[in-house]
Order: sequence, then C-alpha cells, then structure tokens
Amino acid sequence: MSGDKLSPIKTDEVQELVNRGKKQGELSYEEIMDKLEDLDLETDDIDRIYDVFRERDIDIVEDDDDEVEEELDEDEELDLSISQAA
Repeated sequence: MSGDKLSPIKTDEVQELVNRGKKQGELSYEEIMDKLEDLDLETDDIDRIYDVFRERDIDIVEDDDDEVEEELDEDEELDLSISQAA
C-alpha cells in the first residue's frame, strides 16, 4: 500500500531538529545531516524539511563558529620553532 510511509517532517529526528532550531535560532548543515543520515529520504522530502525550517524562521548556517575558533586557538599553542644543533 502506498501512503504507509511516514511523512519525513513527522519523524522524531526532524522534530528534534525543529525544537533545537527554535531554541537556538539556527542549525548547522552538519547538525542536520548528522540527524538525517540514517533516514531514507527522497530529494522532495529533504526540500520539505528545509521548508519547515524556513517557515519557523530557523537559520541554516555553514559551521559552528565556536568549534572553528577553538581549532585555531589550538594551532596557535603549538611551538613550531626549529632549534639548531651545536
């Protein structure tokens, strides 16, 4: 029977993303993909999910800037100087 497939926007994963996005005001592409990767979604399903985010004023952002900033800070702590042997 067709029609037995649950609407992707009704899945627990999507509802969790919507709740997190409403609380934070944004979601990263990485967060979305991590949550949806195990779902069997068609292109139209993914489009509808992104429509839901837009309708709820949830911004989709490239990266978590804090994570990138932390990585840069770690690099600055490295001592890359070369000591000359006597």
